[in-house]
Amino acid sequence: MIGGWNLCLNCACKFSYFLLQEMTRMDANCEEYGSLQMTYQVVQRLICLKYSNQGDDYIREALQNLKESYAAGRVT
Repeated sequence: MIGGWNLCLNCACKFSYFLLQEMTRMDANCEEYGSLQMTYQVVQRLICLKYSNQGDDYIREALQNLKESYAAGRVT
């Protein structure tokens, strides 16, 4: 039965290594995707403001809020 344990332990080690590689890849993709998503959201807001029928004061305030949100990394 010891041979069976070695095989099982070998499979567990390979799976752990694969899981670690996959998690590393996913983290890198999330970082890249996150910045891309934030950029997309900023562009969406800018387009909405450009074509809105709001006054200059409202647009200035919205741009300032957008700037602060972007700097804080929390554009939604």
